[in-house]
Amino acid sequence: MLALSRLVIISLLASSAHAKKWEDPARGTLITKFGFDTTTLEMNIQDKQDSTVKKLNLKPNAPNKTFISLGYGIFSLSAGTANPTKPESDYLYGTSKATDFQFRFHFERWSAEFFYQDYIGYYLVNTGDIIPGFNSGAQQRILYPELKTGHHGASFTYNLNSDHFSISGAFDQTARQKESGGAWLLNASANNHMFKNPTSLVPSQIVGTYGQFENIRAGTVVTASVGGGGGYTVVYDGFFLGGIIMMNVGTQWQKLTKTDESIETYNQSGVNSHVKIGLGYNGKNGITAFTLNGDTTNIRIKNAEMNMNTLQFTLNLGWRWEGMNIRLLD
Repeated sequence: MLALSRLVIISLLASSAHAKKWEDPARGTLITKFGFDTTTLEMNIQDKQDSTVKKLNLKPNAPNKTFISLGYGIFSLSAGTANPTKPESDYLYGTSKATDFQFRFHFERWSAEFFYQDYIGYYLVNTGDIIPGFNSGAQQRILYPELKTGHHGASFTYNLNSDHFSISGAFDQTARQKESGGAWLLNASANNHMFKNPTSLVPSQIVGTYGQFENIRAGTVVTASVGGGGGYTVVYDGFFLGGIIMMNVGTQWQKLTKTDESIETYNQSGVNSHVKIGLGYNGKNGITAFTLNGDTTNIRIKNAEMNMNTLQFTLNLGWRWEGMNIRLLD
């Protein structure tokens, strides 16, 4: 009986060891990455009471950013800034400023992500729907040079099968997924979306068509939500293709500033969706990765629905530097 018990224990330990399909880098490894991304924080607005009213699609003129990323142990951070645009682009779409910081912590089962994104300067993508006979190649779009937006918050993800799937391996490359595997995920997040403009977001050309939403010039929306989803990474000889999809539901607290400077507050339910895709090569030292990160928050303001969408395409090159032993971070 004792021999059988020992055999069972040894078998379970062997099975558990074999089941882990990813690995952390060696202690003292510093990961550096450099790359480009096309992160934007778009605003899509639609009147939900009258489908004939023109939709509004607002976007910053920040087509790409340069960023650097550092990873050590459980911690990684990224910082990026918008690249300069050409004078022709500035005339057609206006000028924008962008700030983007991200901090991530990856534990065995838990992952925590903190983000800070700010934009100043927007243009109306579908100006041609508002101005008859608009010449998109030569005419300036409807501009919002003082419109400020922000997306700040934190997201916490719990991995229900951490032996089979590494979130950091697929999207941060601080770990290496050695075999294909997936897991169910639980998520809790808290984030703040804000927009602020000196006047209404509704263009003067269509004033009188957007109901009560025309009286709103700024807003702060805080969302607390819980939910979950799943993730899976396919691996072949160092190359990987990974994906995550999660859906959260929760509560929104809104603080709206009207054009007459009066303030209104509301509480309502909210929905948030999150999609990540990672593709590339995650070798023992070299890293080449492409990632897509999409986050959508649905906000109901008066008679209108506003979707604030963060969409990020990233291409990065990196390297693992072993034996660095940074005492402050050990």
